[in-house]
Amino acid sequence: MDAILKQKKIVKGKLTRLVSKIDDLQNQANSESIIEVYEKDVNLIDTEVNNLNDNLLSTCTDEDFNGYEIEMHDLFSKLDTLKIILKEEMKKLVRNDNNTNACQNIANTNVNNLKLPRIELPVFTSNYMEWFSFRD
Repeated sequence: MDAILKQKKIVKGKLTRLVSKIDDLQNQANSESIIEVYEKDVNLIDTEVNNLNDNLLSTCTDEDFNGYEIEMHDLFSKLDTLKIILKEEMKKLVRNDNNTNACQNIANTNVNNLKLPRIELPVFTSNYMEWFSFRD
């Protein structure tokens, strides 16, 4: 039972550190790879919390587990919150990429479809007397 309680403290510490990292993530520019790394970390901690919950269920009596149930529920809710935050950050990135691509496409089509007026240029007929009209 002591090993399980130590494991609970370790997992809780990992989760707290990850929460602070993801809170910092919301205040800065991100890339998909950074968010994917944090998603992997959240999934690993989620697996650890599930294993810890299973171990507590199998080793604790019902009276003891009631006290731990609130803590486990808190851990699960933090994990769910982190997953939601990461998905929202990923959506922001995708939305920004789509907006950037749309602006680039609009700019490219505007340049490609740009119609300039025809300029009528005089034609030189090789007559020396007409050269003065071309000089300017």
